[in-house]
Amino acid sequence: MSDSKADKAATREVLDIESPLELKLSPDCKSIVYITRLKWYHQTGSGPRRSSPIWIADVDITKSARHLTDGLHNDRIPQWSPQGHAIAFLSDRANDSGKSIALYLLDLDATEPIPITPVENGSAIPKFAFSPDGQAVAYMATDEETEEAKSRKESTGGASVWMYTAPPSPSWTLHRTRLTSLLTSRGGFQT
Repeated sequence: MSDSKADKAATREVLDIESPLELKLSPDCKSIVYITRLKWYHQTGSGPRRSSPIWIADVDITKSARHLTDGLHNDRIPQWSPQGHAIAFLSDRANDSGKSIALYLLDLDATEPIPITPVENGSAIPKFAFSPDGQAVAYMATDEETEEAKSRKESTGGASVWMYTAPPSPSWTLHRTRLTSLLTSRGGFQT
């Protein structure tokens, strides 16, 4: 192998180092979940978005790390349930565009996560948390855009003119706290 090919291979290896992020210790302190992301946040392959798989590892066993999610989606912000039997996380896995985000629940005895919020959600979910008993998840999200707002945005090319009106202008987005029951969301949504 020539020096330039060796240099390119070495550069690629350095660029493809995955860094662990968002580490969360289990309630019993025996396991840890985390995501990995490429150090330079670049994309690999031909897909339009970055991916970040969720991993789990035993704290006291070396080389025990294993994937919880397949790494084909942007899975992030893993949170343990209070009993430590499930992980909730945000993901764009519902569609290929990466534009909708939903909150998912992965029972550690199951193979696939289930959505616990609507998968068509285009609004960000900046925060979520389990209830102390693990029976519900509270999350914050903005209201979805109305058809009128979407039409106005499309006709103006996304431009907005801000005028002060007291109190808040109807074009402001407010984060609202919502609650979803894990007992009922497995068969449908109840918020």
